[in-house]
Amino acid sequence: PTTIDGTLIRLRFVNPHPYLEFETRDARGAAERWHLELDNLGELRAVGMTNDTYKAGDRLVITGSPSRTDAHAMYVRRMIRPSDGLEYEQVGPSPRLRFP
Repeated sequence: PTTIDGTLIRLRFVNPHPYLEFETRDARGAAERWHLELDNLGELRAVGMTNDTYKAGDRLVITGSPSRTDAHAMYVRRMIRPSDGLEYEQVGPSPRLRFP
């Protein structure tokens, strides 16, 4: 697993898999853009996630499975918003969203 800490640029709540456009900083402080894929749209809606759950500018700590072909892409397994403790987690084949 890989963990990154950064800022949400945009949530694309689309079929079949919503994704995040995300920015973090490397060890030298240079910006890195990431593409972060979530579980399928229907299951995310079923647990209460909407297009408004996450907003541009949110700081997020994300852990996931890195892409084999893109150094700045991953499938999200866990995502925490430190400002309020909102937590998304992929548990087995299903997502879970815990509101603070």
